[in-house]
Amino acid sequence: MPSTASNPVASTSTSSSCSTGRGEYGRVTVGFAGASSNSALPVLARAVRSTYPNIELEMHGQLYANAALSRLVDGTLDLGFIRLPFIAPGVQYQVIEREQLVVALPEDHALAARAELSLRDLANEPWVTFPADSGSSVQSLLQQVCLAAGFTPNVVQAAPDSYTIIALVAAHVGVTLTLTSVMRANLDESVAYRPLTDELPVVESAIGWSTQNPSAALRSVVGLVKLAFAEPTDLTYDALSSRRRAITSTD
Repeated sequence: MPSTASNPVASTSTSSSCSTGRGEYGRVTVGFAGASSNSALPVLARAVRSTYPNIELEMHGQLYANAALSRLVDGTLDLGFIRLPFIAPGVQYQVIEREQLVVALPEDHALAARAELSLRDLANEPWVTFPADSGSSVQSLLQQVCLAAGFTPNVVQAAPDSYTIIALVAAHVGVTLTLTSVMRANLDESVAYRPLTDELPVVESAIGWSTQNPSAALRSVVGLVKLAFAEPTDLTYDALSSRRRAITSTD
């Protein structure tokens, strides 16, 4: 009579295969850049490590929103930090933060004495921003909102990341249009942030993925994304301004 004893090697192989199919093993590539990912990325990484220790997150930095979106569409990236609105077939997302556009300028700049500014107030200022080919949504927004305000920004220098841009602002190279996530991350007292009176869009930051991606590991991570960021954070100028004052007053 044939033996019915189980083959431990076959059993282990089947178990591993099932685990892989359930998305408990694998690698997920993540594209990110800028201050908007600073808070969310550690939250995501901890959640994956805790729930799916055998899923590896392969991080790809300096991948700005528009560039990340393109790579989600062409299948060379699994998960990306992107910004709304966008047009990309098959890309779904979870909003993680709602941000405001603000202007950053040297603390001793004449315009920093005002509580708020309009873009027209800044029409004759030199600007620093991201390179035109960086895939940065903030760079695109700068051009759009300045044109809507009736002028083309005089960009005197470009830099690859928001930290360098803010350093250039502190060095009096120019002013910049930035997001409240940058204001949250940067406490340099030599830089002043001011709200704008123009009608500007709320910028929604999100984590996106392609519905055409067959990765079971990605599906598992997407499930964690939806849980971890079910309630997006509102990053308002007023709240962050109060926080900055509280922190700097205790130093």
